Amino acid sequence: MYTLFTVGNAICAWIDNFYLMLFFRAVGGIGSGLVVPLQNTFIASYPEEERATMLGLNNVTGALIVAPLAVISGIVATINWRYVFHLYWVNLLAILLVAIFLPKHIEKPVHTAKNTEAVSEEKPKLSEYSHVLFFYYFMMTGCYLCVTALASQLAPYLENLQLGGAVESGMMVGVGMIGSLAAGLTFGKFIAVVQRKALPIAFAICIVCMDLLWLAPNLAIVALAQILTALCSTLIVMTVAFELSRTLPLSLYPTASAGINFFVFVLQFFAPILFLALVEIVPMGSFRTVFMIYTLVQVAMLALSILLPKVLLDRA
Repeated sequence: MYTLFTVGNAICAWIDNFYLMLFFRAVGGIGSGLVVPLQNTFIASYPEEERATMLGLNNVTGALIVAPLAVISGIVATINWRYVFHLYWVNLLAILLVAIFLPKHIEKPVHTAKNTEAVSEEKPKLSEYSHVLFFYYFMMTGCYLCVTALASQLAPYLENLQLGGAVESGMMVGVGMIGSLAAGLTFGKFIAVVQRKALPIAFAICIVCMDLLWLAPNLAIVALAQILTALCSTLIVMTVAFELSRTLPLSLYPTASAGINFFVFVLQFFAPILFLALVEIVPMGSFRTVFMIYTLVQVAMLALSILLPKVLLDRA
């Protein structure tokens, strides 16, 4: 899978035909789409107390690798845009490490009751867990449609509030990385302390984010909102991945994990579309008004994150 991702992208450095390049980019996308669920499934095979920490560190590692590569790619692109594709060869190291260290078979943690499939002639079916998948995917949707909207609209948002432009926007993107790294580094302890209250707490942070972006008296408050936005969006995705690993049999987890990636991709695409549609509707195209609406949406999601489990997941 890493080979598909690496070769499918790196080979574009030598391709002149646009449609052929598009094909190989799709091949790379398929490789990426297969790697992440399998990676999460491997993590899900570990005991719960280790699993949350590993999910967090996995997020931190990804952020620490992607951030400098994004900077380097910008520099390389000024020399020759084709050279950017050569950066994908860095994944050869990952392929080597996988070949050396990754076990050939993933085993279920025998002491985790929910992950241990009962001895039965019938294999578990994903449809049996449809209520669980609905709840967690719905929670993720309610978060991502709001908190990721600013990612592509940061510069227009700052201009709309007369707080800056492209330069300040670039600074805010860098600042936001702090929240994502903080979420990854603390996720193991976060889950251990809050346990089943993880989603409500994440949505409470989302409310603060949207409220700060609604009021935003100065650039410092926007920076704080950026940090909290990255924090809560990362917490939501990791919490959903962790809770599904606790609830689903391991044989069904790769499909559920692929579903998380699909929703994240689609929601990141639709979030700015929804945001711009609302900007067109609200009086005077006020970005503040849109984030006031998003604040109310997150209040509703907080209530649902508390009430829905009692109905769908039979939790007291």
